[in-house]
Amino acid sequence: MGTGKYKLSTIDLNMQMELKANENWWKHEEENLRIDTINIRIYKTIAELYNAYKLGRNRYDYD
Repeated sequence: MGTGKYKLSTIDLNMQMELKANENWWKHEEENLRIDTINIRIYKTIAELYNAYKLGRNRYDYD
C-alpha cells in the first residue's frame, strides 16, 4: 500500500487505524523517523467527533 514513511499496520473500520514507520521507505536511513506509531480514531458522525473533542480524546502525544 504505497511507499511512504508509514504503512498501515491494523485497521478496525468501526474504531481506529494504526500506522507504523515503514522500515523499507527509501529515505529511512536519511531521516530518522521520531514517531514509530500513529493511531487514528474513526468517528461515524460529526457529533461523535465533537463529543470526543469536548472530552479531550482528540490529541496527540509524543516523546
